[in-house]
Amino acid sequence: MPKLLIVDDNDTLRRSLCLEYREREYIVTTAKDGEEARQLLFEKDYLPDYAIIDNNMPKLTGMQLIDLMNNKGLTSKIKTVLVSSNPIDNGIDLSSYAVGRKCIFVNRGDTEFDDKLDKYFLGEY
Repeated sequence: MPKLLIVDDNDTLRRSLCLEYREREYIVTTAKDGEEARQLLFEKDYLPDYAIIDNNMPKLTGMQLIDLMNNKGLTSKIKTVLVSSNPIDNGIDLSSYAVGRKCIFVNRGDTEFDDKLDKYFLGEY
């Protein structure tokens, strides 16, 4: 069964994604912010197959977490999705940012959000 890490400070969104992917038979681990995810990945050596990471979080943003992952070579091992409802953050185009870090950006408000995640995880995106 594939392992998935969901990182989001919004309890409702995190639980919703968690339930959805558990129903699809993923082994899901969650983190309430980027710092908790950093601890899982770097201190506890947790290596999921996939990660869904919200960008706007306290302590450590999604971009900061992905930069750390990229620097350690984890984005080539973990299919990573950066999500946000805003495609531009502090003047940075998140789609361009993601491509440079071997991951993808998906807008949370996109009507094809689930389809894009599925296609990316299956290697079709």
